Amino acid sequence: IYAGVLAAYATGGQYENVVVVMNKRASLYAAVSTGRAFGYLAKEAGNAAVNCWVISYNSKDNYELNANEMAFDAAYRSAFAVWAIAHKSEIEEYEAEIGESTDEQLIYEKLASKYASAFTLDDPDSLAGANQGGFNTLMVVAAGTVDATRNEQDVTKYIFSYTGTAYWYPLNGFSGDLSSVIGAGNGQYDPQKTATRTGYNVSFLNSEISSLDDLKLYAESVNNGYNFYKLTFTLTSDITINKEDGFFSIGTEASGVNGTFDGQGHTVTISQGTVIDGRYAGLFGYVAAEGTVKNLRIVVSGTLGKNDYTETQIKEGKQNTLYAGAVAYNAGTLKNLIVIANGTRFSTLNGISGLAVGYDATNLVSNVWALVDASDYMNSIGRVAIGDSGVNTMKIIGIGTVDATFEEEYKVKFTSETIDDTEWDKEWDKGWYKSYEKNQQISSAMLSGGSLHNGKQSYLIAPLDLFGVEYEVAAIKTTVETLAELRAIAEDVNVGGYSFENITFTLGADIDIRTTGMNDLPYLSIGTEKNPFKGTFCGKLNDDYYKLTLLAGSSMNALFTNNAGVIRDLTVIVKGTVGRAVSGTFGAVAEVNNGTIERTFVEIADTGSVVGYSAGGIVGRNNGTVSDCVVIVRGSIVSSAQIGDTLNAGGMVGINFGTVNGTTDYSAWIARNLLPTDTHRVKSDDATNENGYEDEEYAIEANLFLFGNIIARTGSKVAYANAGGVVGNQYGGSLNYLISYVAKGGVVASYGPADSTSIGRAGGLVGYARAAVNHSTVFLYGEVVFGSEATSGTAASLTSGGTAGYLDGVFAMNVWQVTLNRILPAASQGSKSVNSLNIKGNGKIKASIDADTESILFANIPDYNGSQIDGWCTAPTVEVDSKTGNIGENGNTFLPLAGIQNKYVMVIFVNTEIHSVADLADMASSVSAGLSGDSIVFNLLEDLELNAENALTQTIGSEEYPFNNVFNGNGHTITVKAGALPGDEYVGLFGYTGLGSTIRNLNVVVESGTYGSVNTDRTAVLASYAEGRIENVEITVKEGA
Repeated sequence: IYAGVLAAYATGGQYENVVVVMNKRASLYAAVSTGRAFGYLAKEAGNAAVNCWVISYNSKDNYELNANEMAFDAAYRSAFAVWAIAHKSEIEEYEAEIGESTDEQLIYEKLASKYASAFTLDDPDSLAGANQGGFNTLMVVAAGTVDATRNEQDVTKYIFSYTGTAYWYPLNGFSGDLSSVIGAGNGQYDPQKTATRTGYNVSFLNSEISSLDDLKLYAESVNNGYNFYKLTFTLTSDITINKEDGFFSIGTEASGVNGTFDGQGHTVTISQGTVIDGRYAGLFGYVAAEGTVKNLRIVVSGTLGKNDYTETQIKEGKQNTLYAGAVAYNAGTLKNLIVIANGTRFSTLNGISGLAVGYDATNLVSNVWALVDASDYMNSIGRVAIGDSGVNTMKIIGIGTVDATFEEEYKVKFTSETIDDTEWDKEWDKGWYKSYEKNQQISSAMLSGGSLHNGKQSYLIAPLDLFGVEYEVAAIKTTVETLAELRAIAEDVNVGGYSFENITFTLGADIDIRTTGMNDLPYLSIGTEKNPFKGTFCGKLNDDYYKLTLLAGSSMNALFTNNAGVIRDLTVIVKGTVGRAVSGTFGAVAEVNNGTIERTFVEIADTGSVVGYSAGGIVGRNNGTVSDCVVIVRGSIVSSAQIGDTLNAGGMVGINFGTVNGTTDYSAWIARNLLPTDTHRVKSDDATNENGYEDEEYAIEANLFLFGNIIARTGSKVAYANAGGVVGNQYGGSLNYLISYVAKGGVVASYGPADSTSIGRAGGLVGYARAAVNHSTVFLYGEVVFGSEATSGTAASLTSGGTAGYLDGVFAMNVWQVTLNRILPAASQGSKSVNSLNIKGNGKIKASIDADTESILFANIPDYNGSQIDGWCTAPTVEVDSKTGNIGENGNTFLPLAGIQNKYVMVIFVNTEIHSVADLADMASSVSAGLSGDSIVFNLLEDLELNAENALTQTIGSEEYPFNNVFNGNGHTITVKAGALPGDEYVGLFGYTGLGSTIRNLNVVVESGTYGSVNTDRTAVLASYAEGRIENVEITVKEGA
């Protein structure tokens, strides 16, 4: 019922020279009343104690006991003063000590020790509080202890000793510093034996915290059990906590923060590299029920928490972190706080962490703000036990700098001052939002009690009554000039969930991506499956194109993981590795495209590669639209795995479910200096025109240029491996208006293990197609390979075609395969709908596609290497007719009918520049094959010698196919030796010349040999049978010939 250290219950008695000491964790419990000296002492007992003291430590119980006792003491002193004034005539010292004063405290201090025994209370029960009989109170507040010892000269007198600097105050507070009176630094206090009902607070920590040492001592005091109930410590300066400072969180579950910590608007910074560990990790580890933290700005740049201590370390006293935050655990009250994330990291055992509060058990918060970057993996609060958290959040979207400070009345002011006037409109998207994604901007009308300013040096002052709001500030640099700015976009999209649907980002400088250096971060691809990029990313600023280069030796997954927006005018150079060899869907531009990629250029350099289960030069998997793009593959695109269901490798797209459209007008690409020339160079050093080409007509016009390798390789005996020049697997959607150029040395290959049942397909346009392929052309000068890479055996189920490995139920509409002096099957399996155009001779043609008419026009590149077109045929000597297509003027163009399928057409070229006997032999072969043109001029440009080792095998022209063109010797000489004139029935350089022929400006010298026989019908040096003109020709037959 009653509890007291000295006496549980007393009605009176006398107590002299008694000291009661209670340590920090001592407690008293009783149903009716407690007291540190007396659980109960009758009020009428008055001053029963003489030279008696209670030494205790500040706590809620002791504070309230103090208050209860102080109430009685004040009433007792008042009653005594009234009595003394009434009896002053009987008190001889009264006039000298008191005079005319009515000060009750003075009267009591001067007279009570002598006259208290004569004083009795008329109505004791009317006095408030509890009587402790005149015991004095010494309350120890922080950071030290007080010992009571007897004075050796006077055993009835006590000395209170301590170490360190003591700060003395009246009881129950820090108001009224008494240190100068009592003595702060002398190490002891000698109380007067006559003192009664007096009380002091003594602290060994200044109530004004001005340094890191003060803050550490405050933390140490809290954690060691000092309770600051109803006491206020104030911060008087900004403090920075560094790694080497050994700081530990303020407050534990056993001994939390009580009382008030008042930051007075100052800032505590936890610097980069600093780790605060412990079960409760934060500036404040545990704020107890009677604790308040207010008016403080906290910047967290370090790490809160540590969760990897070993069992040995835990046995040594280390603790893995359960809760982390600026306030790790709040069971008290938080008011007027700003917490700023600046590179903050958390490390907890169970993931309960938040920037402002890790766990909030009370939700007693007001005007508490967390300023976080949208790209950080953190919440403002980890968990809240009651309702929705009252912590307010301001999220920064973009790379701009936003700060938060206190204004008058501790209103929070957010400012963004990163932009000067000249760059405002061009480079930045800014503003204050309730929802940036929904374009819900904050207006001044929404901030009753606050204010807002947009434009340069924009700011928002938040009203004090906001509770649990989430605001956003956009400080987005839309002109991207550094890798850090590119990474910031990725972090905002991937982590913050901002799609940037209404924002256009523009590349404003060349950016190199390097991931090999000690300080290089991995490249962070933009977008995730959950949070796709929905904005616009443009690689062109004004009229300048800028490029992104993945440097040799570096790696990344893709520029974009998931694009659901628009990517255009981008230039990407891959010198390192995109993707991972044994998993995933990867492309240089995007892993997955659900939006639009247009007018984008990708070059896979000699050292570069794109790898993955589905690998593409632009995108691994396309569900959207890829349009008017160009890819040059000099390195490799490889889909390879030992196990796996389907592998896809494509020059532009690994697997397609959307739309892939080619280019119908290459003029813009020629202007960008990116298309290779006929010699496979992008730009020659001796360029002679502004477009960088020796002759821009010779720039190859195509969407895909393959000089390297596109390979699908499976190690599984039951798998699909699809490799295509443009698309590996055309599973859905459509391919339209595409030109694929597989150069000499380029390889499209599908490989599988020997003697397997794996199904693989390789094609110059697509590997496998079960969806539409329309109005496209593949120039196949390189190789399409299928089979096993093993030294023995074949993978019989692996197939290839010049255009497609397998057209699975698909009719290719107006699709052409162009080969040079060879015939390849257009598709090994499936429908036979691809047309073939075989170039015979040494000429060049190009293709152009008209999307409006859905037609393909093949055109001669005039005078390429001296070659001239002879004609377009469906078979030898059978010219193309109107059912196949239309031949243009001078036979230089061929426009096939759009609806034809599985047609074979030859275009025949002849070489008109004769530099060697081999050239002359090619001319003879061309004429004998039946030249259809009659205006071809052959020019001899070197002297030639025909002999037994270097002879013609047939005459130029025959009775069936006479020579009907012009041969101009240009004054050169052909020397004939040792029977080198060709022919059997007709012997001579020219076997048969027609009426339209001309031979001129030629010298022929026969030095030796016998020509003709009994079986020869006609023999001559120049022409055995001539119907045309011969002019300015000199024949010399030397002796012995």
